[in-house]
Amino acid sequence: MFELRKRLTGLSTAPQPAQGRRQGLSRKPQQRWSASIKVAFLVIFSARLLSAFLNIVHDCDEVFNYWEPLHYLFYGYGLQTWEYSSQYALRSYWYLLLHTGTLAPATVLLGDAEGKRMAFFLTRAGLGFISAVVETALFRQTRLYAGDKVARYLLLFLTASSGMIFYGQWTVSLWNFLKYNVVGGGDSALYGVEPASYYVKNGALNLNVALALFCLYPLAVLLQLTRHSGTNVLLALAVCPAYVWFAAISALPHKEERFLYVVYPLVCLAAAAVLSSLPSVIQQTATTIFPKPFHKTAGLVARLTPRCCAAVFVLLSVSRLAALLLGYGAPMHIYSKLPSRVPAHLAEANQTVPVCVAAEWYRFPSSFFLPSPIYRLQFVKSGFQGLLPRPFEATVDGTAGSSPYFNDRNSEVAENSWDSIDECAFLVKLQNESPPHYDTKDWRLLASRRFLEAEQSPPLTRALYIPFLSARSNVYTGYQLFVQTSWQQAVGLMSLPQHSQGQAEEPSDI
Repeated sequence: MFELRKRLTGLSTAPQPAQGRRQGLSRKPQQRWSASIKVAFLVIFSARLLSAFLNIVHDCDEVFNYWEPLHYLFYGYGLQTWEYSSQYALRSYWYLLLHTGTLAPATVLLGDAEGKRMAFFLTRAGLGFISAVVETALFRQTRLYAGDKVARYLLLFLTASSGMIFYGQWTVSLWNFLKYNVVGGGDSALYGVEPASYYVKNGALNLNVALALFCLYPLAVLLQLTRHSGTNVLLALAVCPAYVWFAAISALPHKEERFLYVVYPLVCLAAAAVLSSLPSVIQQTATTIFPKPFHKTAGLVARLTPRCCAAVFVLLSVSRLAALLLGYGAPMHIYSKLPSRVPAHLAEANQTVPVCVAAEWYRFPSSFFLPSPIYRLQFVKSGFQGLLPRPFEATVDGTAGSSPYFNDRNSEVAENSWDSIDECAFLVKLQNESPPHYDTKDWRLLASRRFLEAEQSPPLTRALYIPFLSARSNVYTGYQLFVQTSWQQAVGLMSLPQHSQGQAEEPSDI
């Protein structure tokens, strides 16, 4: 077994013959690491649970292309994008149905009002469980074929880093998606173009040290080959798709952060392999270049370098997560402040209560955060000239419907938004937002939450949370919820509550 392991792995990822008694042949480490697979799962799952319940919604595509159609399937209403319209059918309902195991019982147990919010988080937790199972399998295989040290660093990087029936016709959504985005059937550049360096900058922000180590992995493999020390072929084959994917998505003009998510585990794997090999590389290089009196110091540096890299990675990752939660967590909080208990006569009359958004439409966290089935999100014109989603038409073919109010050119359709806020019951907006067609004299502030003004804040402190410095350097505004006075009594708000948080952010008008 040891000889087979030796043939499959190289010096950087497998126990050396001189260390065989300590790492390769001893039964005790094997027993300890067999038990640690359970520990690894618990550690990874704990990290995924924290993400499920604390993390913000990062992307409006996540909301409108996944959470909203999922909400429609289980609760009967939600917002539809052109990609789900049957004449385009770029999205598959098969993926949405995979959430049934978690969401179906949650829907029954928690109901269709306030419980939807918890159903949202439980669905996230279910995805986190699946992710933890898969990542633990990756950890196990890494330990088996690349050694304990690589597996330990992989665990660190993984845990610390921040259909045919529904469309009413035979169609292959994956082909439709590829045809539109890749082979010339559409123009994804209509939705934004970024330079080739976009993913490097984004990866540096979210993966920091791990991305740098990932970039060094090909060099590490080349170094092993030139020294005739052998390399881990299985590990190299496992990591190779990450570089192919990175190059492929960088070549496309339209780029989004989420496109990089699929290779995060492989980036972490490559980074772990490089970090585990650093001590031997430093030691061998030092003994070649420096005289013997410096070898002891070189050995100390070799031992401390991976630990310092790991510590910096953890600190930067925690700082990034804190910056996201503290700076951009307001939308999920604000929508939860909508009154959950509304007068019975509204529900009995099937009257809907419009919750309006203008420029902040893309930060809507999904209908799961509307605490009553009578609430409906409504878009108001704000200067945005692209194509907005519109409600699924449950009475007109539902998912199989083909709406005339959609197009694949990202062209604005006037019918998808209101001209003013006169008919709105609630309004969600930024404190300094002043779109056209607003008459605001009859509105009252219901809730406010501090929100980061990214364009007016320094790049360093808006990207990373630095105690004391971030609070002094960053600029914040209020993310606010208003109720129209003509609706105040109708929705059961006889008197407005005292607004405790962000008192200084309350404006004299909106």
